[in-house]
Amino acid sequence: MEKPSTPNTDLPGLLANAEQAAAAGWQDEVFVLYGHILAQSPDNLTALKGAARALLALRRLDDSAQAWRAALDVAPDDPEIQFQCGVTHFRRGEMKTAREFFDSARRVAPAHYGALGMNVLSRLYDADEDPAVLWRAQQDWAAQRAPYLSFRTLLRVRIRKGRCI
Repeated sequence: MEKPSTPNTDLPGLLANAEQAAAAGWQDEVFVLYGHILAQSPDNLTALKGAARALLALRRLDDSAQAWRAALDVAPDDPEIQFQCGVTHFRRGEMKTAREFFDSARRVAPAHYGALGMNVLSRLYDADEDPAVLWRAQQDWAAQRAPYLSFRTLLRVRIRKGRCI
């Protein structure tokens, strides 16, 4: 697929171009296209999410956090936006803030396994976490039977980082 030489100026055309650029992995182009969309329609949730994802992929974590917060202002009860806010803060090393977003996502969607898993993972990466809290997190993890990541695997991560419970 070739990059479009002159992007469409209509909203559906810009959205289509942005989706094609995202599928091709052209994150810089994706961000520019979603920027054009947001200039026309600042509350376009698809564009806000797309821009935030592109910024995260470009490792522009501060900008990504701002973009996810803007999306959260538009859709405060969207668990996926809350989860992505948490992921961004996790990647910034802000474990407590990340957990707040993961907890918020789980309040809206209790079966959100990604939020549950990342919550536990953030606790394992947090050196100041109380072992009793980790034990409760593990019990919650086991009760939910999160399918894609075992607590044993997470425990190995913590041990490798020199933090044994």
